[in-house]
Amino acid sequence: MARRRSAGCLALLIFFLVGGVLGGAGYFAVLRPEMEVGRSFVEGRCEILGKVLIEEERRKRSSLKSGGSKKRTLYRPEFHIRYEAGGKSHEARTWRIVRSSSSSEAAQRKVLDRFEVGGTYPCWYDPADPSRVVLEKGISMGAVVLVGLGGLFVLIGAGGLATAPLRAVRNLAR
Repeated sequence: MARRRSAGCLALLIFFLVGGVLGGAGYFAVLRPEMEVGRSFVEGRCEILGKVLIEEERRKRSSLKSGGSKKRTLYRPEFHIRYEAGGKSHEARTWRIVRSSSSSEAAQRKVLDRFEVGGTYPCWYDPADPSRVVLEKGISMGAVVLVGLGGLFVLIGAGGLATAPLRAVRNLAR
């Protein structure tokens, strides 16, 4: 009986730790930079000089049994822009603050199609470092899911660990 309780507490502790890592990584790597753009970046006007769909080949291990790997192609849009910041003209290759890729080529082509070469669009740059510029701002669904999932795991683990002593006392009373 004690071993079963120990295994249950260990599982809850793992839930708590995995949730903390997932939520922390999602917050610091994705959500926090996206929120920073909304808080401290300044709006400007950018001219699109060029656009391209970047393709990245990544190898993914298939399984331990086969020992092989599969190729996977990921896509991300990239825009070459010109903008004014701090009284100077700047050029950059950018899209969003977090350089994320997707396996959906069609979805990334739709992003490219929203902007025309030669067109002028709003963009946002960091007044403290004008080389940090984005063509799109906002909170991504990926960031919300990652932080939310991490938070859910933390709550399940913490809730289970907090109620473990109460369950132990109740079992002793039986």
